[in-house]
Amino acid sequence: MGLGIAFVLPPLLLLLPTGWAYLASRGRRFTTVDCPPREVAVVLGALVPPSGYPSPLLRQRLDAAAELYHNAVVSSLLVSGDNRAAANHETDAMARYLHQVHALPTRAIRADPHGFRTWDTCRHAVSSSPGPPVRSAVFVTQAFHLPRTLALARVAGIDAVGVGVASLSVRRRATYYGYAREVAATARAALDVALRRG
Repeated sequence: MGLGIAFVLPPLLLLLPTGWAYLASRGRRFTTVDCPPREVAVVLGALVPPSGYPSPLLRQRLDAAAELYHNAVVSSLLVSGDNRAAANHETDAMARYLHQVHALPTRAIRADPHGFRTWDTCRHAVSSSPGPPVRSAVFVTQAFHLPRTLALARVAGIDAVGVGVASLSVRRRATYYGYAREVAATARAALDVALRRG
């Protein structure tokens, strides 16, 4: 009996944060078609290859955010990511793509160049870095990443809803990996929240 518990308990404890994220984001996950209006769309960064052109998964996020802007669901965009040279200047690439491909005016785009992690993005958004504090937002990312993102945004004090773009048909392997990775990433996020660290 005791041995069985020893085998079962660790996986259950690992899954508890995932349950928290899905409960915290319940009723707040939408598509670009039915998303309620908010002040700003926050687009989380992802891989930018050395070419400087956003990866397919990142383009999905940016395309969805541009749709929200053009449909007047949001009035501005905040792109957040790692803008260091080692990351190929994520936020610069994101802003450039939105301006050149989707004709968003530069005044409608601001950047958080230090969004190294999802928790960083949420904290920076409410601390007026950069720009005015974000009180309500649509967070745009892949569907597998959305529950953790919304849970963290709400902890940070943002009235957050989200658009989770479906990525299976674009990057099947990356999508499967993303769902698997979220279990550990959400456990770490829950620990960050509990300790209010980072």
